[in-house]
Amino acid sequence: MLLYNSKKDAKYYINAIIGLAIVAIFWNLPPYEPITEVGMKILGLFIGACWLWSTVEMVWPSMMLICGIGLTGYTNIPGALALCLGDDVVWMCIFSMAIVGAITSVGLNDYIVSAMMGNKIINGRPWVFTGVFLGACMIFCCLVNYLIGFFLFWAMIEEIAAKFGYKKGDKYIMLLYMGTMVTGMMAANILPFKNMPLFVISTLKNMVSIELAYSDYMLVSIPLSVAYVVGYTLFMRFIMRCDVTNLANINASDFKKDLPPMDSKQKFMLTYLLVFIGTIIVLSFMPKTSFLGQLNSKLGVVGIMMCYFVLLSILQFNGKSGLVFSEVSKNIYWDMPILLGSAIGVSDILMSDATGIKTLVSNWLSPIFTGMSPLVFLIAILVLAVILTNIGNNLVVCFVMLPIAVALSATVAINLQAVVTLLLYAVLIAYLLPSSCATVAMLFALPLVDEKQWIKYAVPVIICSTVILLGVGIPLCNIFFNY
Repeated sequence: MLLYNSKKDAKYYINAIIGLAIVAIFWNLPPYEPITEVGMKILGLFIGACWLWSTVEMVWPSMMLICGIGLTGYTNIPGALALCLGDDVVWMCIFSMAIVGAITSVGLNDYIVSAMMGNKIINGRPWVFTGVFLGACMIFCCLVNYLIGFFLFWAMIEEIAAKFGYKKGDKYIMLLYMGTMVTGMMAANILPFKNMPLFVISTLKNMVSIELAYSDYMLVSIPLSVAYVVGYTLFMRFIMRCDVTNLANINASDFKKDLPPMDSKQKFMLTYLLVFIGTIIVLSFMPKTSFLGQLNSKLGVVGIMMCYFVLLSILQFNGKSGLVFSEVSKNIYWDMPILLGSAIGVSDILMSDATGIKTLVSNWLSPIFTGMSPLVFLIAILVLAVILTNIGNNLVVCFVMLPIAVALSATVAINLQAVVTLLLYAVLIAYLLPSSCATVAMLFALPLVDEKQWIKYAVPVIICSTVILLGVGIPLCNIFFNY
């Protein structure tokens, strides 16, 4: 009996064999100095998994990747599981989907969409609607949390697709999903005291005692993030020429529905959502030495999510828990956290000291940049960061490029404040592969996203994002940092 009975099955097995063969070949190749034996195996797992994710499916290649990490000698299987599936972002993903699922299950999503998108300015203007939608996503991701924002806005996109007749893989829907990723991720960099900006700015200060003032940083980050909303909308309209015929008669009333007054449970859920969001915002502003600041350091966003998850599970409404996990689990795309964890794990290991890949990259880059003018150097280091961040962890790439910039600052008259500010944005232009960016991994698991068409759209989106960074970011740095 054959293991396949159609051309589709045959194609599946061929792609699976190719992916596994890539892994086997790299595992038997001798180390290429300074890449270590472990590095060769990790590189093979990474390339093989990327092939399988793109041609086969998400789950078993991810599990193969995690198992493979445990067999490389870098760690053991329990260590690989902890490294990949124990990452905070994986659990933020699960808790976000569970909490959002509980909120939307009571119909609250209709009220949120109505409030955010029910402005008459969008009437009969599909492209104004697109810009407003991406702008709302930017604001939410900046003030609250980009991961929570993604799940809320992706839920809205599903409703828009269902209402206006868009199908899986349609250009407009694919690029709208990508647009939330672009604008949301860039918005996560607006505030310098959150997440990656905080780490990188602190690193710069520790390395060379140069302090980047938060106010100066935001003079660049705010207009640059707005430029991404405007620029991406224009890109969808004039470069990609998305078909918005289905949205020609879009109206605020499509979102401002004739909804009945909210019942008590819906009111509670709305209050719960606002308090949940407010907690994340307020705690992020607390001085680290204060009680709330120390509490925030211990909990983190994932800890806050866990607390609110437990609270909502405890509370009863008419004899039923506010969050019944067996019910909301239907709203969790389980492919997503597994793919996400494996992608994060392998990208972190790729440029760890144990693999030698980071040393190889540094050895290649330093001679290239020597002797460049400041402007050419800035453009080169940003473009190179974009390339590298699409094959490695963005924070790691940033930390690889930053020492190079510092080392060359003695021979090239570069403004390190400008380099750091724009580098933070460059390393977020990581849209090519699930391993490039956690958000891509999550998008691959959504029902309306056609992962087989992904690169077709990802490459122009990467080019567009890079052009905006160079065309808007460099002049802003020239104004505010005298680059």
